[in-house]
Amino acid sequence: MRNATRSPPPGLLQGMTAGFGAQRTPHRCVQLHEGGGKPMIVEYVRYALTTHTPDALIGAYREAAKHLDAAQECIDYELTQCVEDPNSLILRIRWESADAHMRGFRRSAHFPPFLAAIRAYVGEIAEMRHYADTGVGGRSSDRA
Repeated sequence: MRNATRSPPPGLLQGMTAGFGAQRTPHRCVQLHEGGGKPMIVEYVRYALTTHTPDALIGAYREAAKHLDAAQECIDYELTQCVEDPNSLILRIRWESADAHMRGFRRSAHFPPFLAAIRAYVGEIAEMRHYADTGVGGRSSDRA
């Protein structure tokens, strides 16, 4: 039997649903330019599942992905599962910018159905942060 659902980090769900008003501390992200183009930011959402199964989360993201696909602010995304610990999954989303994510997508018509699809898993988020691309990459990246 799985453990009881952990409470989400303080303010997480409110921040996801409140339009990021004054009650939320703004993200402090350094935005670098990707190949001289638009500024972009990478969001990582790390799940440590204790209540739900990995298959259930993956299924929820298959539904939520439709709304990421429709969002112009989203460059691309992927959901990966840890081989050593299958209850650990990481969602990586590249956004045009932190502002495009926080003020564009999260205030758009695409966000409510996206959140509805994954809301049951919010309490199992261990980390949700924006990261700047450092420009260090390997073979599969398209860096100059």
